[in-house]
Amino acid sequence: MRVLQINVDDLGYGGVFSLVFNMQQHMIPEVVFDYCAVEKFQNTENIKRIEELGGSVYCIAYEGNKILRQAIHFYRLKRFLDKNKYPVVHIHSDVSFKLLEFSFAAKLAGVKSIIIHSHSAGIEGKHRKTKYIVHQLCKRLLKYTAGHYYACSREAANWMYCGDLKVKILKNGVDTNLYKFDKKKRDEIRDNLKLSDKFIVGNVGRFAYSKNHKRLLYIFKEILAIKSNSVLLLIGNGDLMEETVKIAHALNIFDSIVFYGNTTSVYDMLQALDVFVMPSRFEGLGIAAIEAQSVGVPVICSEGVPEAAIVNENAIRISLNCSDEYWAREILKLGEYGNCGNTRIKETGYDINGVSRELKEFYLHTGTKNDIHFKH
Repeated sequence: MRVLQINVDDLGYGGVFSLVFNMQQHMIPEVVFDYCAVEKFQNTENIKRIEELGGSVYCIAYEGNKILRQAIHFYRLKRFLDKNKYPVVHIHSDVSFKLLEFSFAAKLAGVKSIIIHSHSAGIEGKHRKTKYIVHQLCKRLLKYTAGHYYACSREAANWMYCGDLKVKILKNGVDTNLYKFDKKKRDEIRDNLKLSDKFIVGNVGRFAYSKNHKRLLYIFKEILAIKSNSVLLLIGNGDLMEETVKIAHALNIFDSIVFYGNTTSVYDMLQALDVFVMPSRFEGLGIAAIEAQSVGVPVICSEGVPEAAIVNENAIRISLNCSDEYWAREILKLGEYGNCGNTRIKETGYDINGVSRELKEFYLHTGTKNDIHFKH
């Protein structure tokens, strides 16, 4: 059986792509994923990995006028689904107007089972006030275009859906066979980075409004003032990276920061950290914090990260209203705690095997096993 995953790409190797691809690995051969991306994939190796699992990647991207872009995405998706009769489509987004657009196209194309999935709890990018108004209007229409409603947390559900919908919370699963503490790997990564004797504070995430990298830099400046051998390791890329680099220079802390960029081996990089810090303005769940906890790394998050993301004894949340110095001292205190060794990922339901099994059973129950015959 084939399922089309819509609005999933590898930009920044983000949490949604990582989650969907990891679930794909645990569902074959019964369920195979194809991807319909509205942005071009950045890394051709990711396309090859998908194809090795029997899937395909289709792109409906349009790089012209932003208003016209939405109409063209709608038209291209509708035409694609007219030609390719998927029994199930699974649409992912952080805002209701994208879910509405794509689910309406699927409905007009006659797709029998349409799943929409909320992955955030706030608005990204520019023109946030306008986007917020449109989001509030469109969320009221989702019940007319989709049949199944998912979210990664209760906060993400409340953000995306009106109260009269029955929403299923599907936890973002982590592969605990990959994300586990390895002392040998930790020493190796720290040696390769030439940071063996450093106190490494780290973050994994797109350079975007929600991730709040600017605040992280101010907090790290306070850490340096207390512990001078500290280093900030930033994994990821994004639109605000250049701005973040400028702020690092302005604060005179650039030489103590490693802008590592994207990697497909996050599980290895997390080994190197002494503390994982996530001062996000908002998160649907905060999968990177879950992954860090799976490795056993101490984690400190803002209250913009759902409480459900805090599972280990060496993980805490504090308010963004607290001072930078307070954050710094709490981070250093947590660093003394060290790796917790035993994690609670499996027992709290975040293991990828259980999450994938649950969704696979739903796909098979709601869909059909008919072969897909592509016409293009």
